[in-house]
Amino acid sequence: MKRMLDDYQTRYYDKLWTRSQRLKKNQFHALHELVDWKNRVRRTWEAIELTDLQAPDTFNRSLTLGERFEASATLHLQALGSSDVGVEVVFFRRRSETELDIISTHELELDHQKGALATYTCNITPQTAGVFEYGFRMFPKHPLLAHRQDFGLVRWL
Repeated sequence: MKRMLDDYQTRYYDKLWTRSQRLKKNQFHALHELVDWKNRVRRTWEAIELTDLQAPDTFNRSLTLGERFEASATLHLQALGSSDVGVEVVFFRRRSETELDIISTHELELDHQKGALATYTCNITPQTAGVFEYGFRMFPKHPLLAHRQDFGLVRWL
């Protein structure tokens, strides 16, 4: 029981305490910044467009173990910046039409941005053998978010 409590303390409570102290500084300046950012992202979220997606065709040809998975996604971010949005590839196995087992996730890195167009790329070697599928999703990013569930927006691309 003590190990579990220690885990909760270090993994959750300490981080949330530190974050709350940071948000309270300078008459809640950081908190106001975070609220303004969330409002801007919420207003723009549905307008973000996927303009290009380059990924291996694993429907017609499976990746072999050790083969590199290279992909890129270009988004038109509208009024947002590339640091406001993260993109990740999610590898999964399908149990049924409605159930998926997530194998791994890998965040894509910003390759370049030109105006409102931002291109994110990945070049990874999957560490799991077998047949699997993948999908791409975007999520909001901000250094003041405690975790992704702090701002429940996600969109599959």
